[in-house]
Amino acid sequence: MLICALFFVLRTTFVQPWFGLRIEKSEYKRTALTCLLLAVGIIVLFIIARLVLQHFSATVAERPFFRTYLNIKHRRYYIFFVLVQEILGKSVLQHGIEKTLPENKWYISLPVSALVFGMVHIYNSLYYILGAVGLALISGILYHRQKNIWSSFVLHFFLAFLPRCFGLK
Repeated sequence: MLICALFFVLRTTFVQPWFGLRIEKSEYKRTALTCLLLAVGIIVLFIIARLVLQHFSATVAERPFFRTYLNIKHRRYYIFFVLVQEILGKSVLQHGIEKTLPENKWYISLPVSALVFGMVHIYNSLYYILGAVGLALISGILYHRQKNIWSSFVLHFFLAFLPRCFGLK
């Protein structure tokens, strides 16, 4: 990981982390609609998953249908942690790599930043790491298309926070 970090420091252009926080005036509606659709879609997906799984798993059926579990370690601050991860992963890393590459080579920065995001989650199981890489690929495409982190932030937050809330984790 240290070798990767040194490579990125030496080869990429540092970008101010607040770059991805800004939304262009012409993109407000598109970004808001994307965030809303992602949030509603993920919530509906988890409700359906919960309704199906509670019939097949006794442990899922025993859990409350919805609870925020804010008493779990660091769960209260999770929205802040996700925001920092998206700022560093998209606004700094992915955008910095894109800026150092020739024009229209964004598809190279996408898997590189996704793999780094996966390495950040290395302390978890292999499935969790692969899920983090997949999430980073999808949210990286959202970031590239919209040039702001808000859609990828909503995707990341809801996919990571809600499974436990619906008793799926």
